[in-house]
Amino acid sequence: FSLVQFLAEFSSFAALKAREHGLSFEFTAESLIPDLIVSDPSKLRQILSNSVGNAVKFTERGKVKLTVSYDDNQLTFKISDTGRGISAEQRSHLFQAFAQVDSSTTRKFGGTGLGLILTKKLSEVLGGDYNLRSSEPGKGSTFVASLPISLPEVSELVPVDALAARISEKPLADSVPDISDMKVLLVEDSPDNQVLVKLMLSKVGIDLEIVGDGASGVKSALNEHFDIVLMDIQMPLQGFRIS
Repeated sequence: FSLVQFLAEFSSFAALKAREHGLSFEFTAESLIPDLIVSDPSKLRQILSNSVGNAVKFTERGKVKLTVSYDDNQLTFKISDTGRGISAEQRSHLFQAFAQVDSSTTRKFGGTGLGLILTKKLSEVLGGDYNLRSSEPGKGSTFVASLPISLPEVSELVPVDALAARISEKPLADSVPDISDMKVLLVEDSPDNQVLVKLMLSKVGIDLEIVGDGASGVKSALNEHFDIVLMDIQMPLQGFRIS
């Protein structure tokens, strides 16, 4: 897929989300970037969405910055913010499930654990890693995702201005569809996954109904209207066949 197009669309989306929170968003590239790459765009989008979304969530003023660089078949994404920052003591618990930065942050912003763990796991699935590079309380944080990629024979390296041109060509309002009125059915037998999906979809206001087995999923899907059905195909009772 086209990394240039992907980054243009994602940056437009991120800029819109930042603006909704009174923040500015900056995108920059520190090297030439391959136009076409071989990787998983869905997982890459989720990694960046989680990381940038978390930065926006914990930044009350200032900006969020996404920086990309490429070297020797590896993409490096740096996500920096001017937010609350994380103390040295808190860093040791950062990637633990349901961990919070501190109790006051929990009350004001909600938990961070699931999003960070998911981002790290997705990075590892792609053969890379996701870590906190630096942070200072009151001044902000920088997270880094390092992801190996492959290049097709027809891919070429493009300069930063090509990326900037693509981003400026796409209006912000046109880049993000309104999905807040969608009704979604989740068929998932894992309580942890139910919580995770609910957490992600609630951020955009989706009306979510959850059932814990395939038979209930079929019944709900036939009796009610859903815009989307999310089905775990690895459920014990023939999830793939039910899908």
